[in-house]
Amino acid sequence: MVEPRLEHLGPLRLFGISRAHNRVQEPEGISYGIGAQWREMRRHCGFTSNCACIGVFGRMADGETKFNYFCGAPQMAFSGALPDGLSTLELPLMNCAVFPYLGHVLGLGDFVHYILRDGLREAGLQMVPSDINTPEFCERYGAGFDPGTLIGNIEVIVPVL
Repeated sequence: MVEPRLEHLGPLRLFGISRAHNRVQEPEGISYGIGAQWREMRRHCGFTSNCACIGVFGRMADGETKFNYFCGAPQMAFSGALPDGLSTLELPLMNCAVFPYLGHVLGLGDFVHYILRDGLREAGLQMVPSDINTPEFCERYGAGFDPGTLIGNIEVIVPVL
């Protein structure tokens, strides 16, 4: 069992790139598609390993196969006008369970499935009901994350009641 810590996240304005993905059409390629999204974001902004970047997974209704993924960084990490192709995302104030993950990003999907299937219940927590303004979960890439090896300090953040 991985023990989460509780923290408040938001309100927070992020800037970045939003894309739609399809878990049926991209079952193996989702990580590639999301990885390509991050590579594009790094080209725009020149991120280094000390940037606290955040990936936001949009809600997916039961039976749906499409979801939106937003990769970005806090607005304060960027000054000036946003480059073409970038947009903003506002995260509301949320009470969250934060699960640390130190492995490779390719194992992150299995870790998230564990959290949503068992981890929240084992910690005595419940995910917030589906809400268009609240993400299903977020990933936070900390200063210890190495974008070259794709290993390091990653946290999975789940809005909870």
